[in-house]
Amino acid sequence: MAAGRVAAGAATLQILLAFVCLLTAASGLQQNPHYDLPDMYTSFTRTNQIWYPPAVQVIVIDLGNTNSCVAGYAPGKTETMFQFCIPSWVAFSGDGATLVGEAAKNHASAEPDATAFGFKRLLGLRRNHWYEEDIVQRAIKRVPYKIGARGSDRPSIQVAMDDGAVKQHDLVNVASMVIA
Repeated sequence: MAAGRVAAGAATLQILLAFVCLLTAASGLQQNPHYDLPDMYTSFTRTNQIWYPPAVQVIVIDLGNTNSCVAGYAPGKTETMFQFCIPSWVAFSGDGATLVGEAAKNHASAEPDATAFGFKRLLGLRRNHWYEEDIVQRAIKRVPYKIGARGSDRPSIQVAMDDGAVKQHDLVNVASMVIA
């Protein structure tokens, strides 16, 4: 009985929507969508309907497994305004300090279990899904640092502090340290 009322309600809604669309078209209430857009969006040629974005400066960020780069481009120039690349490595010391890039790569010989690299392939994975857990288990065998416990939702990097406590670092935060 309730299923019949739901179906009748859905059918009524569809009929009402069709009626409103027909009434709008017949009354001329429709507007050309190009009239409401700012000048920036109407800079395309109406003959071929292609929109070209305004010329602005662009900053590109590439978070890579090996290196991460930031580059800037100016309109009308063929060369880059700037380009900066660093290794995608992050090291955590026992006293809470964080090293990024070449400094972290150099620190890896002193504390390999506190230096994260190649973590980009783990971004977005969930440890509570069996098909993604297999990827995490293969990474655990490959890297010297500890990856968070299986029961957690997302993989994290575990680092032992000087006072004996274990600190968890979320991979998204580690990636943001490289970009920052």
